[in-house]
Amino acid sequence: MFMRKSRKEIPPAELAREKVLEIDAATQGVLAFREPINILINGPFEGTLEALGSLTVGEKAQVRAHLQSERVTILGEMVGDVIATQLLRVAATGRIIGDVRTPNLIVESGGVIQGEVSMIAAVQSSKSPDSRLSLTEDAWDVDQLASYLSVERSMIFEWADSGRLPGIKDDDGWHFDKRKVEEWISSGKIR
Repeated sequence: MFMRKSRKEIPPAELAREKVLEIDAATQGVLAFREPINILINGPFEGTLEALGSLTVGEKAQVRAHLQSERVTILGEMVGDVIATQLLRVAATGRIIGDVRTPNLIVESGGVIQGEVSMIAAVQSSKSPDSRLSLTEDAWDVDQLASYLSVERSMIFEWADSGRLPGIKDDDGWHFDKRKVEEWISSGKIR
């Protein structure tokens, strides 16, 4: 007789393998997953996506977003910043135009990264005191950016939530890299 394991007995890594989300249709917005999940993007995606687990940008995907996950694989076109807290793999068909932060990077022959690559022993959570210090020196929060741009806070949220304004959202709210904001302004995307 076969006995089925209860969900409590299954290790979290196995549970993440069970949860797969495929995004095939054109999608826009801010998505955040707090439980481990495997995500496969096969179509156009625009905005911000944060997840625990694995995130794969498929060969036919056209992504204009800010991505953050534990393990990220790029098989298609990715425009925006990528934070992979464990591993980033760019396949031979993969292309990233944006900055990358990861402790482990694999770029297959033919794979492209056009942007700044930061590899550190471990990508720190923004909750740690050390990373918070560097974040405040190199980044603005919503109020600081609204003051700098002379716009209402609601406009900053609207731009960030739609993915038009480059930023990172964590448990403490939105944070904006000063250099990225300056590039965004000079490119004329502020309109």
